[in-house]
Amino acid sequence: MARTKNRPVKKDASNHGRPLEPSDGVEADPKPTNLAKPTLTDCDYIRDITKHTYNSIGAITVQLGLLTLTASVFYGLFTNPVNPRFIAHPIANSLAFIALAEALLLTQPTPRSAQHKSWGAQLHGVLNSASVVLYLVGYGSIYYNKYYNGAPHATTWHGYIGTITYNLLAAMLIAGSAIFWFPEEMCGSLARGRALYKWHRLGGYMIVGLTLLTTALALESTYNMTVLQISHKLVLTAIGLVVVGLCVGIKLSKLGLAL
Repeated sequence: MARTKNRPVKKDASNHGRPLEPSDGVEADPKPTNLAKPTLTDCDYIRDITKHTYNSIGAITVQLGLLTLTASVFYGLFTNPVNPRFIAHPIANSLAFIALAEALLLTQPTPRSAQHKSWGAQLHGVLNSASVVLYLVGYGSIYYNKYYNGAPHATTWHGYIGTITYNLLAAMLIAGSAIFWFPEEMCGSLARGRALYKWHRLGGYMIVGLTLLTTALALESTYNMTVLQISHKLVLTAIGLVVVGLCVGIKLSKLGLAL
């Protein structure tokens, strides 16, 4: 009877010396090594930027301040008899400041990618443009009211600082748009244009501060003291919340002030 020869066990280096199993001879379907990353849409970027911006204590604090400030102003306007030629002034200015504050908030978080940075800058520009348009409506309203009544223009600190703020905001919008869209034409190079961003940021914070100061001074106006009677405590508390919330999100490195 013939003896069956003992065949040596076949080994493979990739199996670290273990015997090959029957299933080892069956090739498995190779797994794809280059999985295509999902393409983000414009809405995806906007959603990511919004989530990234408002996912912080500072941003939430600013929202509370804006809500308190706007509610206080609107309550005073709609619970008292108001001159119809004047009412657009506080309404438009309140909405304009909301747009301005939200535009500033968008610049605080560090962008996650170049696309996020580009979209964030564009949203920032849209909100600033809306702010300027609304401030023009507010300015036009008070100017027409003064003209209609034959009253002098800008005779109080509220009027002086408000007028200065209007002009600074318009200038800041023009300068910011120029260095973002046309850095080489306006600044000579992209690097020089980016170097001006810190001054643009500083200017934005200064304008927000002037706007809040103008708002506080409006509380002392004769019209508010005798007609609207908007709460000093609520407005000053709202201003404090906005200031604290914005300060929490400030990154000194972006302002060129890092130690």
